[in-house]
Amino acid sequence: MNPDKIIRRFRTAAVSPLAFALMCFAILTLTSCGEKRDEYQPVPIQRFDIEVAGYGRLDSAQRANFRERYSPMLPILRRMVSGEIVDDDMLLAMWGANPAVGAFQRDVQLRFSSVDSLERRLGGFKHLASTKLPSLYFPSSVYAVTTPYNQSIIVADSVAVIVLNHYLGAGYPGYRGYFPDYELPLKSPSRPVVDLAEALIATQFPYSVDPSKQTALTRMLYEGALLYAMLQTIPEATDREVLGYDTAQMQWAIDNEAQIWRELASRGYLYSVDPMVIDRLIVPAPSTSILTPDSPGRIGRFTGLRIVESYMADNPETDLGFLLSKKFYGDPGSLLKAAYSPKK
Repeated sequence: MNPDKIIRRFRTAAVSPLAFALMCFAILTLTSCGEKRDEYQPVPIQRFDIEVAGYGRLDSAQRANFRERYSPMLPILRRMVSGEIVDDDMLLAMWGANPAVGAFQRDVQLRFSSVDSLERRLGGFKHLASTKLPSLYFPSSVYAVTTPYNQSIIVADSVAVIVLNHYLGAGYPGYRGYFPDYELPLKSPSRPVVDLAEALIATQFPYSVDPSKQTALTRMLYEGALLYAMLQTIPEATDREVLGYDTAQMQWAIDNEAQIWRELASRGYLYSVDPMVIDRLIVPAPSTSILTPDSPGRIGRFTGLRIVESYMADNPETDLGFLLSKKFYGDPGSLLKAAYSPKK
């Protein structure tokens, strides 16, 4: 509650000293009741990326202790590597000495000398998800690694892995010529929590519609529900952040929202069952060229989020679990209930 509003409400009334003191106490109480980001219990991120670099210098007892501490990571490393199967000791020695890993590690340590802010935000996500999406399982261990592979987030069993060399900033020189420009906004150092939250929610609440009933609209509603759930559970998340847009892309989508909707409806895309049409609205790309080459990619996700936000404005008591179920995104009536009609 805004204390200024409370003060204005009582400003014209004469109050006794006791009443004034009680009123001030109430204001302080009200303003301290809301949860703050700093109050979340941080989720520790174990720095496997730093420690494994020194594995080759450890004695046999220290190596055994290392393997015990990082035993949940070993199956994931095994799936990453290809070729000859080696024992755990050799696997870790090879990983720590891998030039492709070492090429990024100095820059990773400079950029992520501390992961405190990520740990706090991850703690916020864990807390909010436990109250707003209570069936969501949160991993028992979160690790940071450096790898030469394309995956930026890995979720397996009770383990989550953040590949830090994928988050060195859009302007990082090592990304030039390797990642297309439209993917660079996804390389922000603040983004790992967003990507991990999306991976956890999407893995545990996957898109599930009978193939005969899948349309562009059902997929857009699912993607919109997924993004909306992220906004509700990631502290201080914004539409632009969860969509992965830069400032210009987000502004274009906002300015052209009504036109996007008219094009989707007039071209018959909403109820299209053509997988190619659906992919071109949802899958990462330089633009959503099926509508206009000027649009950012994945514009179907933007529209899906806007529909869900409109639905929630009229149905605020709806829980996130329902939005992430086919009872919502697989129901043709959900669009009608959303009363989505952008005008500009």
